Amino acid sequence: MGSERIKNLEMKVKMTPTDFEAWYELGKAYHEEMEWLKAFDCFQHAEVVILENIGEELKRRGSIESAQVYFRRAQRAERRQLKLAPTGSNWLQTVLIVTGTIALFSTIILFILWPSFQFLIPLLILLFDLLVFMMLLPIAIVKHATSRKKTDEEFQLKLQLIENQINAIVNQEDIPEIQKFIQIGRLKQKRAKFAWERVRYEYSESFERGK
Repeated sequence: MGSERIKNLEMKVKMTPTDFEAWYELGKAYHEEMEWLKAFDCFQHAEVVILENIGEELKRRGSIESAQVYFRRAQRAERRQLKLAPTGSNWLQTVLIVTGTIALFSTIILFILWPSFQFLIPLLILLFDLLVFMMLLPIAIVKHATSRKKTDEEFQLKLQLIENQINAIVNQEDIPEIQKFIQIGRLKQKRAKFAWERVRYEYSESFERGK
């Protein structure tokens, strides 16, 4: 079922590469199959196409300066690189890095300032580092346990909110056609970007689990 849907959508974007809805749906299909990189490319492409379509429509209507704004946004979206997102497990790593860094610099500073008390320095560093570690560890554990669930909920709420806004504008009859086109286009661009961010997060999670 999923592969058939993907084939149909791939054919559709090949025939009509300016159809941003097709690119978005293809991204969703890849996302459901956990094809992270392909989903990322599709959502990014959807965002670029939306911005370019708005720019072309404004250009056609003679709004050259406004069109250039959207063309530049499309270029920035196209240049965006996939980087791993911070995940829950990063909090545990951060605690170790922070406490280790504190221990290192504290040791150097104390050896310089109080060379006559060198025999006490390791004990002081150990106690101080242990205190910092005990303060940060509960925060790291909570973040590690809750970050994935909270992030999923946030993305779902954001995407649903955008869908509601799009439907509200579509149903309004007193908005000029070009204004409605731009508003809906910007919301769909925002939707594609949020979907891209969600894929980035889930790809980062899968990357962490695969280590």
